[in-house]
Amino acid sequence: MSKRIRRRSDTLIFLGPCIAIFLFYSIIPLVYSVVLSFFSWEWAAGAELKFFGVGNYLRAASDTRTAGDLLHTVIMCIGIISAELLLGLGVALLLNTGLRGSRYFRVAYLLPILIAPVAVAFNFSVILHEDRGPINYLLNVAGLQPVPWMSKDPFATLAVMLIVIWQWTPFMALLILAGLQTLPVEVLEMAEIDGASGWKLLRNILLPMLRPVIVVAVLFRLIELFKMFDVPFVLTRGGPGTSTELIVQYIYLQAFKFFSMGYAAALSNILIVIVTIVGLQFVRYVIREVRI
Repeated sequence: MSKRIRRRSDTLIFLGPCIAIFLFYSIIPLVYSVVLSFFSWEWAAGAELKFFGVGNYLRAASDTRTAGDLLHTVIMCIGIISAELLLGLGVALLLNTGLRGSRYFRVAYLLPILIAPVAVAFNFSVILHEDRGPINYLLNVAGLQPVPWMSKDPFATLAVMLIVIWQWTPFMALLILAGLQTLPVEVLEMAEIDGASGWKLLRNILLPMLRPVIVVAVLFRLIELFKMFDVPFVLTRGGPGTSTELIVQYIYLQAFKFFSMGYAAALSNILIVIVTIVGLQFVRYVIREVRI
């Protein structure tokens, strides 16, 4: 009995700091955000904290800008994840063939992930500058019209998506490559003996076996993209108009520009619920696939 108590006390000693950090940085702010969402707290107007009930959530339901930013977020998520998945799958298949120099290419290919997104966005804002950027300069030399990368849509949306795809496709490729290298060699050899190769091998053997890995990779990227703030904020400030403004940026504006803390908390909670529901669906799918 004393040994069990001693083990439990040792476990609490080691887990205690982790639990404390988790509570301090995750649970307590989440509870505070939920409570604050039921209050009206307009700093800009000098108003005091007042109980508002579900008024902030009703305001979000009728706010066309919230709906528009959610739509922008969903569209960008679909476009970015689709491109990252296709490119990442192609790169992973290429690296899995064992070509000469593939080890060095893996290291070089992962370098974009190591760069801070703010630095990436700032550098691309210089590269895509409409008057002094090298891209438009080369287009001008070639006799083509310069592209308004950051002042007109859909070019602004396309620019944000291309930057994110450039930086995070290596992450998708890395996960898929890890999945490819865990596949049983016997199954692939039997498929080749049966005459499966090329597209048939990819469609009928590799993709079904990689499905759980792909779903997990998509889930990771989906969660990150719903939180994306830095690239569109640095590159376009959400413009032109609100065409590249995502829901996280709108929450930021409500909290730190309009100082509507209660409404910002309500929008944050709505986003958490959406991401949680989507994430649970992905997790259930993965569990079902693994059991099968």
